[in-house]
This record gives sequence, structure tokens and C-alpha cells, in this order.
Amino acid sequence: MNCPYCGAEMQEGFIQSKTQLAWQESEKLTYQAGDLFSGIGLSEVWKPLKGFITKGMICKACRKVIIDYK
Repeated sequence: MNCPYCGAEMQEGFIQSKTQLAWQESEKLTYQAGDLFSGIGLSEVWKPLKGFITKGMICKACRKVIIDYK
């Protein structure tokens, strides 16, 4: 896949975190004790010993990351 920002070739990979990743409109507490308060969860899967994982594409030329969320 080519980057929609700069046209360079993107590399497929994974974004991982010990906690769920979320998008929200402002900076505020999103999670407490694993509960989602607000925002949109971005991670697809939770795997034991690996945490939350979602597939993504990275452009190392312009430093952009593209993911699909659930």
C-alpha cells in the first residue's frame, strides 16, 4: 500500500499496548480498572501475555500510521 500522504511504500505491522488504545476528542482519563469511560476503542484483540493488538500500516518516510478500528 502506498501512503496517502506522501506516496511512499507503507509497511504492514502491529500496534500493541498493555491497555486498550482509544481515540477521544480531548485529553482526559479514558480508562479506569479496564472500563471504557468515553472515546472509541482502537484495538481489535486482547491476547494473553501480549496485550491489546491491532494491525496497522506505517510510513517511515512521513511518520504516519494508519489503522482500522473495530
